[in-house]
This record gives sequence, structure tokens and C-alpha cells, in this order.
Amino acid sequence: MRTFYRSFAIAAILMLGAIYLGPKESKGWMFTNIAAIVYELFLIRFYVRLSKAFGKKKFFTLLLVLFPVVFLPVLGLGKATFAHPDLGPVKQHGKVVGFLLKAGLVVVSVLEIGIFVFIVGKQSVSTTPPSLLIYKQLDEISSALSGIEGNSDVIKREDYLGSARIKEFDPSREHFYTDYSDAQNVVVLAYVIGSNLEDKAGLASLNLRQIKEATKQGDGVTFVMQAGGCGWYYVSPFGKLAQDPTMPTESLATDIISCFDQLNTAVADGKTDTRSTLSLIDTFLAKPAYAKLSGLFAKTDDAVKNSKKDFADVAVAANDAYAFSSDLQIDLTDFLSKLKEADYDNTIAADEDIDEVIDSVRASILYRNKNSADGINGEAFAFPCKFTFAYTDTRKQLVALGNENEYRLYDDAFSIMAAQKKKAMESEEYVSNALLETLLSSSSTTEMLSNLFIKMQDDTQEEWYIEGFEDYDNSEALVDIPLSKEGEGYSLELDESIWEIIADCKTNLYQVENAGEMKYLGSSHFGKNDSKGMGKLEAGDTLQFVFDRYTQDGKLISSTTEGRPVVVPASGSPKVEFKAIEDGDYIIGGVLTDVYQRKMTSKIVNVQ
Repeated sequence: MRTFYRSFAIAAILMLGAIYLGPKESKGWMFTNIAAIVYELFLIRFYVRLSKAFGKKKFFTLLLVLFPVVFLPVLGLGKATFAHPDLGPVKQHGKVVGFLLKAGLVVVSVLEIGIFVFIVGKQSVSTTPPSLLIYKQLDEISSALSGIEGNSDVIKREDYLGSARIKEFDPSREHFYTDYSDAQNVVVLAYVIGSNLEDKAGLASLNLRQIKEATKQGDGVTFVMQAGGCGWYYVSPFGKLAQDPTMPTESLATDIISCFDQLNTAVADGKTDTRSTLSLIDTFLAKPAYAKLSGLFAKTDDAVKNSKKDFADVAVAANDAYAFSSDLQIDLTDFLSKLKEADYDNTIAADEDIDEVIDSVRASILYRNKNSADGINGEAFAFPCKFTFAYTDTRKQLVALGNENEYRLYDDAFSIMAAQKKKAMESEEYVSNALLETLLSSSSTTEMLSNLFIKMQDDTQEEWYIEGFEDYDNSEALVDIPLSKEGEGYSLELDESIWEIIADCKTNLYQVENAGEMKYLGSSHFGKNDSKGMGKLEAGDTLQFVFDRYTQDGKLISSTTEGRPVVVPASGSPKVEFKAIEDGDYIIGGVLTDVYQRKMTSKIVNVQ
């Protein structure tokens, strides 16, 4: 009986988890299938024993397992008789021993079921938190943020362009975004963040709750919500709006933007968050700015189709620009500035033309938050230059918006990358490098399989792919690039023609320890915006050094702290000194990424 109850309990728990999550969800689907397998295994065992009890042979047992609906009636209505299975003599125990054995069996069964309930319950709740837990968390967040009050502490476009320069740009009455000015009621906000008003974890609930609570003091206000998301703070600005529905848009915006910085600081336990940005767009200048940007896209497309050097300039600028949203979006002004630097011979556009586009874009950003890192200028655009697979969805949005010059440039650029990737995939080195890189960078089997699928995906099959770029660049993704001794260090031996298409280069240094483990000491790196998300050190901050250790085949073993913590002095600038490393065995190796997002590796050098 215990066998039945245990199988039934496990299957029931899994099905309850699947019902809670929803059978169409990945974990819900997984729970449903595991439950079916568990109970099917129990039934197979049951049918095998039942067949033996009726004296049937293996062939009939197999048919009973495969077609129980047919052969169970055959057993019940046929001539075969049930013979109680011989379980052997029952071992006799005293009352005390018998009671202890039964009690022990009950305890073990309860523990088994309890552990299984905990595992399934934890997985279910972590995936889709219950409403009570969400509202409790929202209450705690609301309480922690209750002291936030909006002010006018924002960056204004006049601060970096000047009023005279802004007046040089002609506004357009044609709105870049949807115009709600003819609505019958008062429209206070139309914003676009994310894709759903509230996700499964209820992350947008705090925003909506804040608006509801803040506007209890007034009525007659209509809210136009075009999408969802979280991360903004509404109590202060919407409380003021409810008291005064005639509050100017700019006043409401500065209140929201200044609260945004305060919110991020509070969430980060008082530390300034430099990675997030929020801005107010002047819709009357956004349309003219995009018209100029669209013209630049058309020029860039013509240059890219006919010149490997120009394609490399665009790719390097996009690779180095400040990136948002997992590198799928980049800061527009930062990209244009880096494109101007890379296009030193003005084969894409004249410097003054790019400057005009940059200034027109910046003029359309009325206000933005102050706590942004270098490279953030308040307006991003989708350019997934590091992930060709992501362009398919991006293109659908660009086509729907009618941004033809933009997606035409992307079609050509991503087709060039896809053609080069397909050629690289034909080599054994590409496959082995993809497998190794995926293994080292993935934290789970699911993530590893997903990343490997992306790396091995043939993007030339996508609908946006344009044929004709197969021989655009015949250079190969190199493996085992020589490292030569140069002074106190080592340098990569590459032809100048290859260096011209390198977008990112990283040379790593490892120390070989007694157990054969490799201790990662650091790297030299160019091609990366190292100011991304960097916060300013303040007096009293503590720096602790963390070292990763790997096996010889590259698997992470551990991450441990070493040395004494360094406390930042009152000046806020700790003293940094360079010292020679101690004698020992070291390993040096390099990984390069070219403008087509192909990986190249150097030889591994052992030094003492």
C-alpha cells in the first residue's frame, strides 16, 4: 500500500504545482509530464505483479501494460484465477518493536512527502509568487520609499547645449509619438516601458497602487497607460497632480525624474545608481531629429555595402557605445559620437553632419536624471549588434513604425554578419570554441542549450537576410594566434588587416597553484566602455578582493576573498600602486572578437 500512496502523493503534488503555475508554463508543463511518468511507472509495476498473480506469461504482461483497457477485462472475465502472491513468511515482532517499525515507516513517509512538497512548492512560488506575498512586499517597499519627494534636480538640455543652440532647431507640429491632445478628459501621462501592464510577479503593481493612492485627493483625471513596467515612483508627482490637475507637463516630468534617482538610491541602500536613466522627450523636436538621423542611416548604409572599413567603423562604434537591456539597445548619442571618432577619414559622413545629428537628438531631450554614468545621454535605440538572432524581433518593430532607412541599414549590416558567421560555422574550431565558451558562461543546462542553439543558428535563413555578402570579407576567424615576448609582457602577432576588424580584445593572466588550479589575476582589455555603471567611491567604502579559481579545462571551482579589506580614505581616492608579481608559474591567453562577432583565440603561453 505504501508503494501506491507514495506514487499517488508524488503525482498529486506535481499536478497541484502544475495547476498553480498553469500547464502552458514551462515548469507547469514539466511538472505535468513528471507526474505522468511517476504514476505510469507505478502502474507498470502494478500490472506486472497483477499478471503474475493470475499466472500469465510475459507476452500477456506486455499486452496488459500497453493496452490495460482491453486486457484488464480479459483477466477479470476470463478463466484465469487469482492466486495470492507468495510473499514469504511474515516475520514476527514484539508489540514494542512492531510499533516502532510502523512509527518509523510513517515518519519516513511523511519526511519524503514533506521534502517533495518543499521542493515543488519552492519552485512554484519562486516562479509565480502568490498575491499575499506580493502585496506584503509592496507594503514593505512603499514604507521604505515613503520619504521620497520630487524636486527639480534634473539635467536640462540648456545645461549642455545652451538656449541659443536649441532655438536653432525648428520644431514640428507633427508628433513623433501618439497624440492624445484631442482627448475629452485631461490626459496626464502616456508612457511606454516593457510590454505588459503587469507581469506574473506583479512588478507593475507598485506603480498602479501608488497612482491610486496618490489620486485619492482629487478626481476628473484620466490616465492613459500604453504599457507597463516598474521602476518609477509616483506618489509625490501624482499626489501633486491630483491636487492641481492643471500642473504643467514639464513640472510633472521633473518631479517623476527627480524621484527616479531617489528611488534607485534608496533601493541600493544609499549608493548612487549610475546605470539607470529616465528622460522627458520634446515631441516637437523628436520628429525633425529622427529625420536627420534617418538621413545619416541612409548614408551609412551606402558606405557599409561598399566598404569593409566603413562596416568596421559602424560595428566598433556600436560595440563600444554604452549598452542597455542586455546589450540589445545602445545609447544613441554615445554611438554617434563614437562613429564620428571611428570615421576619421569622413567616408561615411562629414564631422559637421554627424555633429548636427547629435545636437538635434540632444535638443529633443528636455530633461534627464542626474545620476547617469558617462556614456548615457537619455535616449537609446535598438541595435543588437552583438546578437544577430535578436534582430528578427527588432526589425518587426522598425517595419511597423515605418523606419525604412533604419531597417535597411540593419538588413545589410546583419546580413554581412550572418554570412561571415555561416562561413565560420563550417570550421571545426568554431564548433569547439562555441561549445567551450557556452560551457564556461552558462549557469544551467537550460541556459547552456539555449546559448549553444544561438551560436549554431544559421541566420542566413532569416527573412531579413540579403544574399550577395557571402564574399564580403574572406578573412578567417583565427585560432592559436601567436603571442610574442615584448618587454615585460606579451603581445599578439596579427596582421594589420586583421587588427582593423577587431572590436574587442582581452588577454587574461592566471597563476598556476600547487593543486594544478588556475587563479585568475586579471586582464588587459580594450574595446569595452569601462565606465559602464561605475559608481564613485566614497569615504568609508570598503574594497574586498575576490579571486576566481578554475580547473585546467576552464571550469569554475570557487570564488574566494583574499587579503585585508581596503577602506576608502576621507579624500575618496585610495592609493593605487603597481608591483611586480611574485615568482611562480603563470598562464597567458587571449580572446578576440571581430566586427562580425566571430571569436578568435591566441596560443596559451606558460611563463615563469
